[in-house]
Parts: sequence; structure tokens; C-alpha cells
Amino acid sequence: MSCIVQSAPPKIDGRDWTDADRDGFAESVISQIAQYSPGFRDRIVHMVRTPREIEAEVGLTEGNLFQGELTFDQLTRMGYAQ
Repeated sequence: MSCIVQSAPPKIDGRDWTDADRDGFAESVISQIAQYSPGFRDRIVHMVRTPREIEAEVGLTEGNLFQGELTFDQLTRMGYAQ
């Protein structure tokens, strides 16, 4: 199973993620999943890549898997001449 939490901000209160932030975020996500999936926690093999780690490891700006985000107005104009 792969869980991607796309709402993780690139910064927390204007600062970079710390290991403590990452660990607290992981615990929150794991606890919520474990409520519905008994034994989930015991089956974890690898986990948690925050925006900080994703950017450092693979160079994605702010750890954004989509290399930036499109806003609704950008999506509605795609392919149309103005």
C-alpha cells in the first residue's frame, strides 16, 4: 500500500520541516489509518517523505509531485486562445 498525503505544506509556519515535524505528521496519519485497519502499524516497511526530503532526494521543487499546482482558472484556459 502506498499512501500519498497531498495536502502536506512545503513549509510549516514559514519554516522548513524538521525531523520532529515529520515524525509527528507520520504518527497522525498512521493513527488515523490504523483505526480502520487493525495491524496496519505492524506492517509498515518504509514511510514518510516530507516535502523537504522529496526536494532534497529527487529535486522536485517544494516536494510537489506535480512540479507546481494549477489553479482552476489555469485549467479552464488550457488549450483555448484568448
